[in-house]
Amino acid sequence: MKYILKQILYAFTVAAIVLAIYLAAVNVKKPDDIVGKYAYSSKNGNYLGKVKGRGRSTKAQGTVYYIEEPTGSLIQLPVEYVEVRDKSPYER
Repeated sequence: MKYILKQILYAFTVAAIVLAIYLAAVNVKKPDDIVGKYAYSSKNGNYLGKVKGRGRSTKAQGTVYYIEEPTGSLIQLPVEYVEVRDKSPYER
């Protein structure tokens, strides 16, 4: 009986370690590749600001970009209205 309890304890310990490693590996999020790039209006090409992230809108159902304007304020615009580029508007 003592042998069986010992084996059960070993099995739970190994299972806990494997589960911890699995959860740590699955929860690793890679950074979004558009963060830090420059946002331009897709309609007229005007500079909007720097992209700070991507997510779901709280007001409208859809994906939006969170953009930091040159003034420092943070806005959210639908993905359809934003064109993301690598170059700054100040580079030629």
